[in-house]
Amino acid sequence: MKSSVEQINPVQYRIHVEVTQDEVDKSFAKVLKDIQKNARIQGFRPGKAPLDIVRKFYQGHAVQAVRDDLIRNHLFDALKSTDLKTVANPVIEKFDEPINGKPFVFSAVVDTMPVIKLEGYKGLEISVNQMEYEEALLERELLNLRQRAGKAVPFEAQDGAESPKAESGMIATIGHTVLKDGVQLNAFDVNEYPVLLGSGQLLKGLEDLVLGLTTGESKSGKVTLPEDFNDKELAGQELDITVHLKDLKKFAMPELDEEFAKDHGADSMDVLKTRMKEQIENYLTSTNKSLLESALVDKLIELSPIEAPPAIVDSFIDAAIQERYQGNPQLPKLLQNDEVRKQLRPSARHKVIRILLLLHIFNEEKMSVSDEEVQEEVSRVLAQVTLSPAERKNIRSIRGRVEQHTRENLMLSKALKWLEENSVITKTINNSAV
Repeated sequence: MKSSVEQINPVQYRIHVEVTQDEVDKSFAKVLKDIQKNARIQGFRPGKAPLDIVRKFYQGHAVQAVRDDLIRNHLFDALKSTDLKTVANPVIEKFDEPINGKPFVFSAVVDTMPVIKLEGYKGLEISVNQMEYEEALLERELLNLRQRAGKAVPFEAQDGAESPKAESGMIATIGHTVLKDGVQLNAFDVNEYPVLLGSGQLLKGLEDLVLGLTTGESKSGKVTLPEDFNDKELAGQELDITVHLKDLKKFAMPELDEEFAKDHGADSMDVLKTRMKEQIENYLTSTNKSLLESALVDKLIELSPIEAPPAIVDSFIDAAIQERYQGNPQLPKLLQNDEVRKQLRPSARHKVIRILLLLHIFNEEKMSVSDEEVQEEVSRVLAQVTLSPAERKNIRSIRGRVEQHTRENLMLSKALKWLEENSVITKTINNSAV
């Protein structure tokens, strides 16, 4: 057997293998004898047909069996002769069908861990936006609660009074037609739908057309779509829109009184506000932590722009699809859907790189996670989960899986904490993203 290694990229290698003619012939002889033992061919007793007859009837099966045998017996021998540390099973890339009297050639691609040369991670200097609590956040959340409980109320007709004009805080039922360069975009035409003006539900340019109209009026104008518009081909483009105001109602919201508090599970408004404030503060704490960790990891990636092994990225994509579509009967097809996988690949790749860099720091700084720490965290996690009777019977297996995941999470958390404590961090308060 001869083999050679070709580097494809920093984390993938191609293994070329050539199996000698003698080894191919021996494999054919062994496979055909095995087939002969159970071959049922008309005119011969089971297992008694001559080899040349067996070869004639079972040639296709024999070729496949020999191919699998040769790859299985020689691929890993070829890998052992290298110093590659693979992270997944090799993927057979190319092969010729084996033929008696000729060498057999095939190749496979293997993924390996990247070489991480992370210098300068001690004393990182980063700037990060952070958010802090302010009363305006509580007021906004209370307004959201009132809006969700609000109701559309018709305007009372008054003799001689002018029809009300659309303004912020009213419920407008609108329809619109859309043109791009004089061509109507039927997919964006809407017959009618209700919207709360001033709530941010409409594009700003579109809402500007509605404001000031009375029921039955229409208005045309140009509206520029935002750069992050969901239709990428139209993002940032200017459209000609004609909007029709079909109905207008007042929007009545409940007052912030004791009845409102009780409707939301609190004894009083003070209790409700205290609870909501705690929820907002918990959200800000969690978000600030995520922003800081992201800034630290982004800086690490800037210092060491490594590649993520595709096999590991694919496993993260599988996990993301299974979590997102759990219970969906189309899950097997979704796992094979190229478009779904393409959308998830960037985030999966980033997660893999994040883990590899943080684990590198964990090992470089000789950190450790004790069994006691793992058991304590596992007990805390399982205490928050409601297990079915069947799962309780299988608690050892479940606990084992959770332990493995928990140990890695604790390692990552310790690496992040060390990184935060040993970095120079400039924090800027910015609540615009809340």
